Amino acid sequence: MSKLDIKKEHIGKKIYDIKISEYVVEHYKVMADSEDEATDIMFDNRFDKSFADGESILFQGNKDHLDEINVQELTTIKEDDFRQYGEEDFECEYDGGYDE
Repeated sequence: MSKLDIKKEHIGKKIYDIKISEYVVEHYKVMADSEDEATDIMFDNRFDKSFADGESILFQGNKDHLDEINVQELTTIKEDDFRQYGEEDFECEYDGGYDE
């Protein structure tokens, strides 16, 4: 579980939970005898894009697409927080708020 370091200088700041959903489109040109073979070649080489021109696969690039962004205000840091946790700076446990 992650923690945020809360200091008195942060009084008035808000804590937000931000979730980003995105997808990546990768584009390949593959020379093969069949669709199955082309797919196999792509998966075999997908994470090693160091293949040279003239091989049976060319990486043509990729594009990131933002699908969704969700921002939710969780709380505002208040002077009372320091009385609750002590007068000194404190760490606030933060579980990320993800529903998986």
